[in-house]
Amino acid sequence: MMFCQLASAKSLREICQGLRQRRQTAAPGVPEAPARSTLAYANEHRRWEVYQRVFEDLLEKCQVAAVGKKKFRFKNKLLSLDSTSIDLCATLYDWAKYKRTKGAAKVHLLLDNEGYLPALPASRTARPTT
Repeated sequence: MMFCQLASAKSLREICQGLRQRRQTAAPGVPEAPARSTLAYANEHRRWEVYQRVFEDLLEKCQVAAVGKKKFRFKNKLLSLDSTSIDLCATLYDWAKYKRTKGAAKVHLLLDNEGYLPALPASRTARPTT
């Protein structure tokens, strides 16, 4: 999951090829990169809460490491708001149509300039009980 993001991989094939080329990233007990079908099955059957927990745990660790590394001095907390559009196939995601043949989802990111990390609104920081 992290390799996919860091390598900007856009397909399962790219992920598998990239993991095969980077033998040093192999986890202990995992002798080879997973097959595309294995990744596809995992994506289809893994609950989204897994990704949310991984993100929140990683964000928490980064926030602890970023404490005290201020480059700016402001009286109040400085936050930046950024937004971007993610292109989607309009035939697969009919809820995401913004033009006749194109689809997209808009993503907003609140960035805490103290540690250059995403900031979650107070209502979103509590983990759901599962």
